[in-house]
Amino acid sequence: MVSNQNITDVTDDDWNLSASRTLIQALIKDFYKNNLNSFTDPLKQEGLIAAGKEISQIIILFNRLQKLINRNAPQNIWWDRIPRLFIPDNRDKTQRELTELSKALIFAIEALRESSSNINIAQAIRFDVEQIVCKYEHPLTGFIINPFLSVHRSPSTTTKVIFGLISAVFIYGGITSSSIAGLWIFSELANY
Repeated sequence: MVSNQNITDVTDDDWNLSASRTLIQALIKDFYKNNLNSFTDPLKQEGLIAAGKEISQIIILFNRLQKLINRNAPQNIWWDRIPRLFIPDNRDKTQRELTELSKALIFAIEALRESSSNINIAQAIRFDVEQIVCKYEHPLTGFIINPFLSVHRSPSTTTKVIFGLISAVFIYGGITSSSIAGLWIFSELANY
């Protein structure tokens, strides 16, 4: 049985990804060991399958998070000796935030290990972490991608339909205005 003590014993300075990966593996083994007899019950089987899918998505997100943490690790590069006047070096702050996000993912797996009915809690944590990871993976387009992901995950069909119609108007308007502008430029060049 894995306890919360493993997480609370580790301070921020001691926290590393290999220890968290080992903890995640132990939590997953514990989840399947605790629920081994429940797989035969058809009522609990659907919830356990959904919890297993959620755990796999959390692991995929954890791998994306690990890539970001490694990418933002302090490195000894020659241009780091040049003072940063215009663009501050936020790699340490980013790395601390991403490390906290990995702890949140471990908490989501622990919630699923306690009970597969905690899938809503785990999904909410994963969705929040995924939005922040998307912001770091796509710094220029993350503010566009995140609202699409939020609407995609929304349980309300009316929200999805309204958002789709509004998006279609903007996309159609952008295509139409650019094609009209292109035709106008072409006609001006032909008349010149």
